[in-house]
Amino acid sequence: ALDDYLGTNVLSEEEMEEYLTRMVKLQEICTSQGKELYFIIPPNKAQVYPEKMPSYTIENDYRRVEQLLNYIQTNSDIKIVYPLEELLAAKNLLQLYFKTDTHWNEAGAFIGVQALYSLMGMPTTDLQDLSYYQKDFNEGDLIRMGNLNPEDFPADINFEIEYKPEVGVTALDDGQAGDPIYKTFSNSENECNFCIVGDSYRAFMSKYLIKDFSHYFQLYTKFISEPENREIVQDADIIVVECVERFNPTLLETLDILCEYLQQ
Repeated sequence: ALDDYLGTNVLSEEEMEEYLTRMVKLQEICTSQGKELYFIIPPNKAQVYPEKMPSYTIENDYRRVEQLLNYIQTNSDIKIVYPLEELLAAKNLLQLYFKTDTHWNEAGAFIGVQALYSLMGMPTTDLQDLSYYQKDFNEGDLIRMGNLNPEDFPADINFEIEYKPEVGVTALDDGQAGDPIYKTFSNSENECNFCIVGDSYRAFMSKYLIKDFSHYFQLYTKFISEPENREIVQDADIIVVECVERFNPTLLETLDILCEYLQQ
């Protein structure tokens, strides 16, 4: 994440071409099978809150993900979003990332989902039009990784957002959003099989996605190669690939596995 922030890990032309070649291959397979494909790259926390960073010297303002995004958009019709501008615009309304954790909170995930919906051509919802309340969060991964005492830190901030309470959702197999595989069924009017393949950022996104698709499947990239995932990917009408900015090198393996599944 620090390399991303300082701009010291920019990609070469050949590396960007490798990303694009694999994304185009997956796009072509999906198109041939009547599937829709989208990509979302959640920004690192440091990009949304640069004022909280130490006074490092930025070596390159044209950072890795922005460079890759521009390359993809210039050389293909791949549908991809990096919702940095949306998050920067919303951060004065609510805290969007945890202070003691590397992830966005439920408010940040909501902004990210709305940016994804805009990319997909779906109706979006303004956060300010919804009811929400603040709640505590006490499980920061930065505290755990630093081997720090949680009692030395005040409770972090999260939000409960009341999004489409009229839509009923049933979690299948007693699943939860943090599970490697999470399946839900809802009475959403959008009847389709929606599959998101992503890292840990996907979990808070699910709170909203499950309300907007009748059949929702969420797969954790760490376990994407498990055999039971193959049928879920093959049956999907919409596939979203999520990969947080700092993990973007893992995207290549994910693309290869998804292509393999869809070609079997």
